[in-house]
Amino acid sequence: MKPSSLRIGRTAFLLAFGILLMLMIFSGVLTRIVPAGTFERELVNGREMVIPGTYVQTPSHTAPPVWRWFTAPVEVLWAPGS
Repeated sequence: MKPSSLRIGRTAFLLAFGILLMLMIFSGVLTRIVPAGTFERELVNGREMVIPGTYVQTPSHTAPPVWRWFTAPVEVLWAPGS
């Protein structure tokens, strides 16, 4: 009996790659559109909870260049402490 091996077809690979590429582009665009902000937090029963109505936009910073959208997975996976 032959040991079974996992074979991924070319179409399945390209489809998965395309979906990941679209998700990276979508999240990169949202990074430039959605304003950054924070909520104040407090400890309740040992858990840090968000205080409703305390959202404040943080000062704008320059968004990362578009090419960094595509290098982000590599930067995260090979970052120290990952």
